[in-house]
Amino acid sequence: MKRIVTFILILAGWVLFMGLSYVFERAGITGTGIWSGLHDWRQSGEADPADAPQKREFSREERWYQDLDHLAHNLTLLHADAFQRQSGDAFEEKVEGVKMRVPDLEDHEIVAGIMEIVASLGDAHTSCWRPLLGMKRFPIQLRWFDDELYVVEADATAARALGLRLAAVGTTEIKEAAERVRVYLPHGNRWDRRQHEAALLVVSDLLHASGVLDSRERGRFTFMKSDGSRFALDLTPSIWIEWVPRGQEPLYRKRPDEHFWMKHLEDTGILWIRINLCANTEDFAEFTQDAMSLIDYNLVDTLVIDWRGNSGGNSLVFRPMLEGLKKRLQKKSLRLYGIIDNGTYSSALINAAEYKRELAATLLGEPTGDKIGSQGEVRSFVLPNSKLTVQYSARYFNLAGLDSDALMPDVLLSPGLEDILAGCDPIYEAIISGKL
Repeated sequence: MKRIVTFILILAGWVLFMGLSYVFERAGITGTGIWSGLHDWRQSGEADPADAPQKREFSREERWYQDLDHLAHNLTLLHADAFQRQSGDAFEEKVEGVKMRVPDLEDHEIVAGIMEIVASLGDAHTSCWRPLLGMKRFPIQLRWFDDELYVVEADATAARALGLRLAAVGTTEIKEAAERVRVYLPHGNRWDRRQHEAALLVVSDLLHASGVLDSRERGRFTFMKSDGSRFALDLTPSIWIEWVPRGQEPLYRKRPDEHFWMKHLEDTGILWIRINLCANTEDFAEFTQDAMSLIDYNLVDTLVIDWRGNSGGNSLVFRPMLEGLKKRLQKKSLRLYGIIDNGTYSSALINAAEYKRELAATLLGEPTGDKIGSQGEVRSFVLPNSKLTVQYSARYFNLAGLDSDALMPDVLLSPGLEDILAGCDPIYEAIISGKL
């Protein structure tokens, strides 16, 4: 039996060998060629990695040069009108100025230089603002009242400064410090510029890059009391800040993480609609139906739409509410109010203007921080090495043929320092008390 099995195995092996020989011969493959190929494959595995082509590593300076070149090329190519405010030569000079100083600058100083280059176009919708999200801030919040800057929020280390005027940062008086930092963000008008100054004057990287402070990790802030005396606090910046709690929050500052919400103030017949961001078209259409139902059931005689601090989004989101109100105003009388402030921009500004123009609504509050006719349709590109995002205007909008510094309220109502410190909203009080 074993002999038979052995014979069969030998016969099968011979048949397989002859078959493979025929196939190799037809394909032009020889035993020498196979051996040579195996030898070459083995040798390649033993080759010195140093002999293989290596990807070149760029230096820190070269990577920043590449980013600056990418910025200059794409911003001028893609922007709707890059040289409306300055010449191409002036723009190139700014870019080259930063490139020349790259070896001597720290990374955060180069980022600040890029922010300044983008802001120099003078278009409020064209900026490199996102680096601000990762920059440390000193633990105070500021707001201009007339020509003086006051502390309206603070953490426990700076609580002594609440309600006081900021006189200097480091050794720099406040108005000069404001001039130095304002270059990092573009502004739509003078109210927008003031908002940006107040926000940037607490950002440690920018205060250092502008020469206002000698250090990014600590800063001396000097405050003035009502009697004219001064005192200084040495403050430390942080990403996360725990503010000293206020006694109350005004209605419009509640639910800040929601794009929009409403509250029916039943005892007054007022429906308060807060729009924090012009977004989520489908959700807003459903939201509009709920609001219109309250009007249809005669539960509402006053409608307030609050756009304070709304940076914009998609202006078409508001259209269902505009159309719904038009239909209802044909059958019933409603008091319509809209609220705007220095933080109302872009699509929110357009919606407030439409609300006033098409429905004869009364606008309350402060001038908007954006122009009525301005560049828009914001798009962006990313710098290849630093991954900084640069946003730019791809189109110019002129609302109803207007071109004004701001959308102005019909009734100017601006909160005072005491209102903000106490968490009061004078506009809310005026509406519910029927004083308007």
